[in-house]
Amino acid sequence: MHEVARLSVTSFRGAMGGEHYYGRLHVDGRYVRSVEPDGTVRLRGRRGYDVERHPADGLDLTRKLGAREAAYLNEKDGTRMDSSIRLKPGSSTTRFNDVDSIVETALTVFREKFDETDVLLFERRRDSGVCEVLAGPDEVRAGLAGIRDMWRQEEWLMENGYLLVAEEDDPT
Repeated sequence: MHEVARLSVTSFRGAMGGEHYYGRLHVDGRYVRSVEPDGTVRLRGRRGYDVERHPADGLDLTRKLGAREAAYLNEKDGTRMDSSIRLKPGSSTTRFNDVDSIVETALTVFREKFDETDVLLFERRRDSGVCEVLAGPDEVRAGLAGIRDMWRQEEWLMENGYLLVAEEDDPT
């Protein structure tokens, strides 16, 4: 089964004191396909206790801090005097200074935790949810390249076996 991971990036930039970006990986779960009496096809995501999740689902991306940045963040956060919570060079943080650094980290994590047949998509909010393929087979890059609608992208992934879809009464 192919796994489809999505990188989402959030930020508090523009909010009072917000200057960083944050990245998280989400791994798509299974979908259940049902046909309504009028012929309408519905897809519902299956999540919950009975659905096995990928270990990287919900993973917050982190990076190591250098000495200068640790000192800056301690000053900014008001933690420079409290040794129990003070950041040190080499401390991990979820704060990134730019989106490109998040993408680079996401690609590194993806290569460590996923197979070469899996797909990493980047959900760029400014593009109405349309995803950019960051990693995956050439077939996926080519298939999604011209699609500028997120629902059409989902359909393509399902039709080509990249999202697992079970029928309503199929226990998988």
